[in-house]
Amino acid sequence: MLEKNKERGKTVTNKKNLSVLLEAVEILKNECLLEKGETMKILKYENKTIKPRPNGRGYYVRYRDANGQHAIYGNSAEDVLLKLKQTLKSAPKKERKRQSRNVLTLGIWWNKWLKVYKQDIRLSTGLTYKSVFNCHISKFAGKPLSWFNTREISVIEEINEFLNSIAGSRQRVKVFNYLKACLEQAKTLGLIEVNILDLLPRPKHKKINIRPLTVQEQQLFVESIKGCTYEDLYLVMLLTGLRVGEALALTREDLNFNNKTIHVHKTYSTGVLSAPKTETSNRVVPMFGICSDILSRFASYDNSFRIFKHDIKNVSKTLKEICEGQGINNVSTHTLRKTFATRLFEFGVPALQIQQWLGHSDVLTTERIYIKLAPNSNQKWLNLANNVLNFDTQLDTQLSVNY
Repeated sequence: MLEKNKERGKTVTNKKNLSVLLEAVEILKNECLLEKGETMKILKYENKTIKPRPNGRGYYVRYRDANGQHAIYGNSAEDVLLKLKQTLKSAPKKERKRQSRNVLTLGIWWNKWLKVYKQDIRLSTGLTYKSVFNCHISKFAGKPLSWFNTREISVIEEINEFLNSIAGSRQRVKVFNYLKACLEQAKTLGLIEVNILDLLPRPKHKKINIRPLTVQEQQLFVESIKGCTYEDLYLVMLLTGLRVGEALALTREDLNFNNKTIHVHKTYSTGVLSAPKTETSNRVVPMFGICSDILSRFASYDNSFRIFKHDIKNVSKTLKEICEGQGINNVSTHTLRKTFATRLFEFGVPALQIQQWLGHSDVLTTERIYIKLAPNSNQKWLNLANNVLNFDTQLDTQLSVNY
């Protein structure tokens, strides 16, 4: 170890000696030139030094511009100075992209906005905000907030082109809404006067009509998923109406085999367990049909272990592939939830009860979005209505009155 330190010490000493030697050589050169009768000058101009050339042939100066480092030579110091002044007037200046520490950029404001004004959002929603920013909005992170406080056509066009470049109408709408809300809060606080997103039309997203399966399609689907990795998960969703995130979040402690019920109180998304979508999503759902038989296979699991350890993207992708393979289009994992609701309603279960099992806060949501009558159900309800309304309309008008 000591030998190494000695070697390092020698290296440092050698470097110092070399530096001193080079300096001595420079001095000797200048002295030799002075002995020849030449008067050597050193001039300063804008932090640049004009000095004698090492070979003694005149003077030189070095300078930098946007294109790099350059040198100017001349017979005298005054000659070099004149050339330097002329050159610097036309030399391209190097741009400095240094933001002042006091400038409030979109990226800084975005983080403050989330921290202060979006602190109550669910964890999974917060991850969505983060993903949208990193994938798209971060393009403008370094822009001063004042850049968005304008009505200039060039800026409006730039943001409009940015929005149109986002693949997927649903993602485009999400970026627009998040950015607009962020800038609107800045406008409310007086940080900007104009929310530039107000000057642009809101992107449109055409929702795919996710319909429930018909009875025949449901039977075909159940046959098609036999042996599939996600068979148990699909059946549980179809038999309980659970959202895919709610089903993936199920643990052993959520299952009550004595009462045959499921306690739904959390959801799973992007590798994180969080609170359910709404307060009414916290509910108890019966284990309908063979659901209890399926879930009983996991009765020995540890209470904190997730029953279905699947990735939500693969679950959705496989379901769509299976259905399309059977000629069933426009489906998603939500199709199973809608099928559950529709099937119950077709067999006479009141919408209010279905609403409770689905965890909706409003029965109108259940009726308008989740319950879809099958095309051939009209005759069924027509027959039922005829039976209900088939009462005797002949009234007995012979009354016996005693006076």
